Amino acid sequence: MKMNKTYNMKHYKKFLKLKKIGFSTNKISEIMGISQPVLYFWSKGSLPLRYSRKYRKSSLKKIRKYNKINKKLRKEKYRELRLKITSDFAFVLGSVLGDGCVTVRKRDVRNMGQTCLITKDKDYATNFKESLERWSKTNCKLIFYRNVWNVWSYSLVVAKCLKNFDTKDLLINSEKIKSSFLKGIFDAEGSVDINGKKIIFVNTSKNIINLVESLLKSLKIKSKVYIRHSKVRFIEGRMLVPSSYFIIQIGSKENLKLFYEKIGFSIKRKQNGLKNIINSYKPF
Repeated sequence: MKMNKTYNMKHYKKFLKLKKIGFSTNKISEIMGISQPVLYFWSKGSLPLRYSRKYRKSSLKKIRKYNKINKKLRKEKYRELRLKITSDFAFVLGSVLGDGCVTVRKRDVRNMGQTCLITKDKDYATNFKESLERWSKTNCKLIFYRNVWNVWSYSLVVAKCLKNFDTKDLLINSEKIKSSFLKGIFDAEGSVDINGKKIIFVNTSKNIINLVESLLKSLKIKSKVYIRHSKVRFIEGRMLVPSSYFIIQIGSKENLKLFYEKIGFSIKRKQNGLKNIINSYKPF
């Protein structure tokens, strides 16, 4: 039988009807003259590429109605989360400013939001996911893909809260909030130099460098800031384009011990490296 290559909603609805009766995908393919791969995607919720304009208008109308009903609930949740500045929120915020990504965009008539973190460390990804879920009371996805761990949240409210938060407010928050934020951002962008006996934080944003330096200072942890210029540089296998970047360096036993006690790393390999540096110093 010659396979049909032009599909509309009539074909789709007929497929659903035959499927409901109990016909197999192979049998429906013979009856309708539509290839099995197409029917497979239809069974998973996909729509025909050329579905009717009438159906599209109907779908958009339903979406608008749904958005109108839930708009008030989203506003209430947004106000609630904006005031909920917990240590979990601070850790998530620090993480997304480092290795994460927050996007808010409009698609058709819907506003969509995404929050993601990509890392090679499973313990970091797990801690980020748990912190995000505790703070936002929403479910997130943890996926291992192409040798890295991905954490995804598809909540518009969560994305807007993270994107619109003024990081300057961290300076007037409690020591616990400051420490959690620093733990998140050092997990993302910090590294432990065992041979040099120091912690190194690298970032291209002067604003983030100033913020991190001020927060460390408020916790009585001394640090030094350097600016470097490079043609090509690599961070954990990633090649970055030529640019200027900033380095925060924390050294000496006293400062490293304060960092270990007040902030630390949620990534075990970094935390163990820092512990080894502290233990390598001779007792006074």
